[in-house]
Parts: sequence; C-alpha cells; structure tokens
Amino acid sequence: MKDTYNKNLLASIAVFGELCNTEQDVQSIIIEFIKSVYALEKLWSLTTIDVITLLKKHFDFDFPEAVVKFCLNQMRNKNQVEKLTGQYRLKETGYDANGLSQKIEDKRNLHITLQDRLICFYESEMKKKTDSKTRKELIENLLAYLFDNGIDEKYSTVINTFVLKNSNDLEFKETLSQIKEGLIITTGLKYTSDITSLGKWTDELNIYLDTEIIFNAFGLNGEVYKKLLAL
Repeated sequence: MKDTYNKNLLASIAVFGELCNTEQDVQSIIIEFIKSVYALEKLWSLTTIDVITLLKKHFDFDFPEAVVKFCLNQMRNKNQVEKLTGQYRLKETGYDANGLSQKIEDKRNLHITLQDRLICFYESEMKKKTDSKTRKELIENLLAYLFDNGIDEKYSTVINTFVLKNSNDLEFKETLSQIKEGLIITTGLKYTSDITSLGKWTDELNIYLDTEIIFNAFGLNGEVYKKLLAL
C-alpha cells in the first residue's frame, strides 16, 4: 500500500465524476481542467508539457501527453487557444477558475468529514481512543478502499462495516459513486487514445466475473459481501 495518498487527487476525481453526471463529455471536462491551470498560474501561454505538469501540480492528475495534446488541439479547433512557437495561448485570459477550485475544496472538506466519521466509528467499535498512528492507518486504508487498491486485513472489517452502516446515507452513497465513476474514467485515459469513446459503449460488451464476485452477488459468502457489492 502507498504510504500516502494525495488529497487533491481524491477531490479531483470526485469532481470529475460529478461533472460526468452533468452530461458533459470527457473531452469537455478535461478542457475545463486545462483552462483552470492557465488561470490558477496566471500564465496564458503554455506548452503541452507545461499543461501536463500543472495538471499534476494542482489536481494530481497524471494524464498521458497524447490526451492533453488532443484536448489542446480541440481547443485550437474551437478557437479557444492559438498555437505560437510550440505554445498554446489561451484567448480567454479572463477565464475564472474559482468555480472549479471551489468544487475541489468542497469535495476535500467532505472527504475530511468522512475520515473523521470513520475515526469516530472506529473508536466507538473499539471502545477506545485512537492514537496518531492508528488514525493515519485508518485514513490510508479508507483512501485505499476508495481507490479500489485493497485494504489491510487489520482494518478490513471495520471499514467494510463503516461503509455498510452508512449505505442508506444519500450523501455518502453519492460521494462513493462520484469517486468510483471519476476513477474509472481517469484510469481509462491511460489505456486509450480515443477519449471520445470513454464513458460509453456502442458495441456489444462481454463482462467476465471472478467466481468470488458471483458468490458475493448471490450471498454465498455472507450478507456483508452481498451488501458491499450492491453499493
């Protein structure tokens, strides 16, 4: 497991997932993030590498160069930028990134609250106060769960129980849904050069499930795993 997870990445992915539900296509969402780095840096002429670096700096996104270059060229085609000596100059120099920045901040605060709730839940279950080491491990394992990277067996039960206990909380479910959707799309960007096809399937799709997932779906491994799969 990674020692730390960048908090910007979790918030950025959640905002990306939220924007996907507003009927914006993936390309338009990436372009919105690209415009924001110009405004946040107050630099209106950037190279492709500059944009990649600044997307990492501000949002912790690690988009492939081909994806960023494609979006910049689409912006050029839409007359949003002009290309001069290898740099893309944003024509909308008054672009306001505050809206996107506020969305990121709101998600970050929401995730901090989520972490605090987990710590309180753990202390209630264990009937003892947590020390700084345990709190750090709990948060890291919660983030690992949200990023679908697996969690330590030591905290598996408490985190799964915490998720199930909050499964009827609409804000909680929406938060998980946004993170999962944003994670699927941003991960997919690393494996395809055709970003226009992300988030939708126009061809027949065959899905193969591991035997354990099928057992979980039918409750053969217990109700806990069945409910977790349904979230």
